[in-house]
Amino acid sequence: MEAIMSEFFNDTTTAFYVILIVWIADQYDAICCRTVIGKRHWLRYVANTLLCVLQRRLLHYYNHFTALWIMCGTTRVSRHQKGKT
Repeated sequence: MEAIMSEFFNDTTTAFYVILIVWIADQYDAICCRTVIGKRHWLRYVANTLLCVLQRRLLHYYNHFTALWIMCGTTRVSRHQKGKT
């Protein structure tokens, strides 16, 4: 399985971690999800939560670095210039 995944990702480390995450998700589904509703919706809940965390991090990065660079009009912004915008 790892050989097939490493050909797909062109990296054995990434393939290993993808297989590990899928295995952990399968173990969680088999052990922790006991109700029908839980089995049906847990993956959707985790995916939506991860998507929200990713969007928050991207917005945080944009607001703290990219927007500051656009407002200052410079290619390099030091820590001292952050308070002067």
